[in-house]
Amino acid sequence: MKNLLKLMVLVTAVAAPLMAAAQGKIAVLDVQTAILQTEAAKKEFKELQARPDYAESVKQLEKLQKDFMANKEKLQKDSAVMSDEQKQAEAQKLQSSATDIQHVRKKLQTAEQELAKKLMQAFYPKLQQVMPEVIKEESLGLLLDRKTALHVDNGYDVTGKVTAKLNLQ
Repeated sequence: MKNLLKLMVLVTAVAAPLMAAAQGKIAVLDVQTAILQTEAAKKEFKELQARPDYAESVKQLEKLQKDFMANKEKLQKDSAVMSDEQKQAEAQKLQSSATDIQHVRKKLQTAEQELAKKLMQAFYPKLQQVMPEVIKEESLGLLLDRKTALHVDNGYDVTGKVTAKLNLQ
């Protein structure tokens, strides 16, 4: 009885991978990366970064961050000789600067997220055309979203292949 159980476990261990191979390979795809890494998407992001309003916001953010660090260093350096009121005023300036930095950073992130959403919507029909080709070429039996997998060896990732096909569209 014990030998029969061992034999069944051995047969199952050997046969399971063979059955999976017969049904096709398993792969993962990061849809967002596949789309946003296309040449067209990269071009769109470069155009966004070149827009005067975006570039001005980037400069504003850099200036705010520089001023924040300078004020923070000044407060740390001079706090020993400052009165409590001066310390409080400088701390309020830092808080105000931090709020300004967050506002400008959020403005930039919103512009990038809106562009990414637009690109995802524009490329999704093309992705639907390309995916069956990749599935057939790679003999895939199962294609999963990369973000849902806990661990994926890069050999199972077809994101680059999908991006290359999208670039050809």
